[in-house]
Amino acid sequence: MSLHKIKVSVVAIILLLLTCCSSLASKPDISDARKFFEQQADFITGNARVNDFKKVNAANISDREYRLDWEAEVEYLRDIRNIVGLVHRKGEIQRVRGSYTFEMTEKGWDFKRQ
Repeated sequence: MSLHKIKVSVVAIILLLLTCCSSLASKPDISDARKFFEQQADFITGNARVNDFKKVNAANISDREYRLDWEAEVEYLRDIRNIVGLVHRKGEIQRVRGSYTFEMTEKGWDFKRQ
């Protein structure tokens, strides 16, 4: 094998490894899900805060979609009422679970609206 073929092979292997590693690292992570979760009204208005937010599971749905399952602990900082009455008491802690689906766009991963 000539020196040129060896160099080309080494460069090809390096590019392949970089491509694989960058695609693995570019998946949405728990901070992306938490940021979206905290954009809900109770957090924006200061009625609640997230004490804990963790990933439960994650999976590729397709090449362009990724699902992240999460669990959060929410603490209510004041009484929350709606038209029917009291919904949450100040100091109440609630565990909630859910999942978000992200889709690959031209600008990277974005939350997929259902």
